[in-house]
Amino acid sequence: MDYPDPWLVPASEFPTVFARLHRLLHSLPNQLPERSPSSSKYGSFLDHSLDLDIFEKTEDEVATVSEQLKRVFGWDTRSSGDGIVSIEERGEGICAIEGFLRHWHEKYPEDNVLKKWIIDILRGAEKVYRDHGQEIPADVSGGASQSDSVSNKRPRSETLDAHFAEASGLRRKKSAVFEEVTVLTKNKGGRPPDPLTRRAATEYFVDPGDGSDHKKRWKCIACGHSESGHIQTSRVKKHAASCPQLQKSYPALYAEINGTMVKSSLGAKVTVEPQASSSSNQSYHLTVPEITTAGPSSPSQPLRKAFSQSQLDTAAFKSAGGKKKEKDQQERQDKINHAILMLLCVHGLPPGLVDSGFWKYLVSLLDIKGTYRFPSSTDFVTKYIPQEAAFVKQQTLERLQGERNLTMTFDGTTIRKPTSLYTVHATTAKRETYFLSGHHDGPKSKSHNAIWVTEKLAKDITEVGVGHWGAVCSDNTSVTKLARQNTHERWNTIEDLRDSVHLIQNTIEEITKLPEHKGFASTMKEIVKFFKKSTNSTLTLLEEAERLKAAAGLGDGETANYTTLKSVGKTRFGTYYICADALKPHLTTIHALYKNGKLTFKSKRLQEVFSKESSAKFVEFEQQLNGYMYVVEPFVRALWSLEAASANASDVIVFWVSIAGVLDARFENPRSPVELPLANKITNLYNKRYKEMFLNDIYFVALMLDPRFDRNDILTPDDAIPLTLTLRIPQTSAESARLASSGLPGQNRTGTMPFRSAYCKVRDYLRDSLRAMCQFAERYPTEGEPLLVEIGSAEAIDRLKAQLPAFWLGSGIWLANKSLKADSAYDWWIAVGRMPDADVLSLLATKVFGTLTNSMPDERTNSAITWLNSAIRGTQLPDTVVNNLHIRQWYLSHAVPPEVRRLMTSRQKAASGPPVSRPAVAFKKLRPDLLRKVQGLDVGDSGTSSSNSSSTPEGIMVSDTFHLREEEEESSDEEGPQPQPLATPPAPVELSTDSDDAGERVNFKVHKEIKLDSKALTDMISDEGAHSNAPSSASQLPKAAKKTGTAVWDWVDD
Repeated sequence: MDYPDPWLVPASEFPTVFARLHRLLHSLPNQLPERSPSSSKYGSFLDHSLDLDIFEKTEDEVATVSEQLKRVFGWDTRSSGDGIVSIEERGEGICAIEGFLRHWHEKYPEDNVLKKWIIDILRGAEKVYRDHGQEIPADVSGGASQSDSVSNKRPRSETLDAHFAEASGLRRKKSAVFEEVTVLTKNKGGRPPDPLTRRAATEYFVDPGDGSDHKKRWKCIACGHSESGHIQTSRVKKHAASCPQLQKSYPALYAEINGTMVKSSLGAKVTVEPQASSSSNQSYHLTVPEITTAGPSSPSQPLRKAFSQSQLDTAAFKSAGGKKKEKDQQERQDKINHAILMLLCVHGLPPGLVDSGFWKYLVSLLDIKGTYRFPSSTDFVTKYIPQEAAFVKQQTLERLQGERNLTMTFDGTTIRKPTSLYTVHATTAKRETYFLSGHHDGPKSKSHNAIWVTEKLAKDITEVGVGHWGAVCSDNTSVTKLARQNTHERWNTIEDLRDSVHLIQNTIEEITKLPEHKGFASTMKEIVKFFKKSTNSTLTLLEEAERLKAAAGLGDGETANYTTLKSVGKTRFGTYYICADALKPHLTTIHALYKNGKLTFKSKRLQEVFSKESSAKFVEFEQQLNGYMYVVEPFVRALWSLEAASANASDVIVFWVSIAGVLDARFENPRSPVELPLANKITNLYNKRYKEMFLNDIYFVALMLDPRFDRNDILTPDDAIPLTLTLRIPQTSAESARLASSGLPGQNRTGTMPFRSAYCKVRDYLRDSLRAMCQFAERYPTEGEPLLVEIGSAEAIDRLKAQLPAFWLGSGIWLANKSLKADSAYDWWIAVGRMPDADVLSLLATKVFGTLTNSMPDERTNSAITWLNSAIRGTQLPDTVVNNLHIRQWYLSHAVPPEVRRLMTSRQKAASGPPVSRPAVAFKKLRPDLLRKVQGLDVGDSGTSSSNSSSTPEGIMVSDTFHLREEEEESSDEEGPQPQPLATPPAPVELSTDSDDAGERVNFKVHKEIKLDSKALTDMISDEGAHSNAPSSASQLPKAAKKTGTAVWDWVDD
């Protein structure tokens, strides 16, 4: 017989079910062995009692009944094979099951767990008859049990057979494909259904088409995502929280579901509840029952019983104490689960760990009270982790909504599922980075186009608030480039910035692929590959390196420059230079070992390079390696510096011009190994990339506004006619008197504008930027800049017209502000902005310096994804990866619990804190040991950095690491080799070239206003020299009143 799902059968029909079960169990085939009650495996059901040991653990009668049945019929009987329970004997024991189930069903008539067991055992009984080739007994009107007579009193249309026939009517035409059948039956039993869950998903049946029973599934009302089984609150909410279609089509429902997940998350409980948690001083308001006594008016009661303590009703005290104990135990349970959740997500441990017996044994040793209840891995995957991710996302949004000038960075990657995934980060002006979103289209999503990416970025931007964003930055693939442009066109207050680091890396790759460098590059990779695969050769090289170290007088605690070999990687920036720099100190040693017969090469190319007869090939290779490093070194040093989180738009143009300045000087050097054709090729590549990089004037404007630099040191004198203008600097009467007495320029002073071309470029950019911000503030006053909302567009542009010329000439308050000190250009402008005579210019400058000019946050997160989504966790769904990233970055960087921080080492504390501000980004600021080791990206302290080959001995290690990790510490006391100075020109070498570009050398084309040979700029990639700022405080002056009228955006200084 085809049975519907148990929850479809009303309790009123179960007397008929029991009648059928009674008949089948009492007439089981004779082929089954008959057992006495004492020897029967079903004998425990004879007295209808519960197993007290199980009940003590479950504290629930129905759960205890279910566990007892599982012990008898098998734990996985209903989830494996054909899913039907097996009946193995006949007799009084198996027949007692009908009475046992009837007893508990009468007590809990609407419980679906009991209903399912009853139907499953009924199916098992029918299966016995089919297996032994016997006909299943038909239902009769008379019967062996009271239930039969009861059922006969009901109309035939309401019998179980009629109900089953109606349910079986759902089976329609069978086919090879599943047929969906929507079921609208209301669940009347078991745990009350969650109303939010029922609104977000619908249940339906599918026909497998093979004659088997219909399978129940549920699907999302918005996107159609479906899963097998009945609707489970945790699974539905897990999907709903990450369903973009639900958020778009049903925003109120999405917000409601997300809100319930946040409130029920472990993070919300342990953050909020401890404030009102139990303590020794916790007061409980109890109603103390009044003590009644029998007085003289009650002569029937003896006087000695009137004051008996037995009359004190302690029930209220016991109830309060029990509630307090239960609350304390639940809080402790939540704290432990939250600690486990952080451990799993921060250190990338698989949730299945909590199901391990060894894990439970460890926790049981630590749980002295023995009250901790072990959650399953399913609880973490479907409930705790999604809820915590929703909580973290809400906390992230709240923090970001309190910031201005945020920079959005994004990048695409793939996980092993495979699924295309786009990560999005928000970086504050103080360089704190938050993982915002991970966008995908499900586990089978393919690559995405620019329109799709633009929509996802727009969702994140509006979720935080458009007015909080200052820029969007990414690498320059066709998709990301167009997505940035679309975002800027939609909101012109958001700058479109290209990642400077990726562009430098692209330039290095183009230089490496030039014909002049191809031969050396392939030979270098072959040398490193040889040592990576040969343990014996590596040990030989290690012994020789130790001998040379001892001969040089270096102790065990000191590190020589030739201790590490590095492979050429696919994702590491400047990888060929890193490989060449690591190999260079070893070349002479390898050559000597090969000549002495201690090393042998099978490769003919390596045999020729390290030939015993002639050293010509070896000298040529060494000179090619030195020549490559000589050219690429300025690019790599700039790249490493601009990877820093503290890099700003001014740093970008400074380092690009520094590269050109250094290369220009090297190419002019008579001893340069770079011949004219190659120099021209490299110059042309640089000029092409420079033009691509600086399409936006924000970089040049940032350099002009950077208080670290003197314009006289970096700008070319303007030969054009000087621009004459009148300064209009509003001042209070006290300020005017002070300026007059000090001899500083005051109101209506006339002067000439130096560097007119540069000034006009800055003026036009700031004017257009201010206009966009004013228009936004007028249209959206709640999101616009408060200052612009307060003073209006007309007053804003008038203030800028007065403040910018004064700043350029160093007049008025700007002359006095030269003594201001700050940790960065951004902080300097924040301090200056406290004065009304600088407020509008400071507002624009803080936006310029608050933007991040690289997409390193996404590169680091992608490395974390590679680590989290390793081969042994290759089946992770994209939502699982995204949820882990949310929790990991939050508790690793932004919300480290105080209890955890107290137990951290000093190095762990430094890694988990916010970035340290620096007055400047420069190559000399990078840690020497970091530069020499060129470590891979460190993903926390969880052992996630790339490991070395297991076959390679310690000392000389060949590593396949990712790009260089940014180091935020101001200084280090660790000893280590110092960074090598800019390379001195090696001896000239004849480099082959396929180019006939002879004649004059091509010039580097940078901004015409900038001096290419400026020492202040080229110093940024040198080892010595520094630019210092001087921070101090700025005085507060009264603000001017809002000015009415129309803003005049035409700006001509004359």
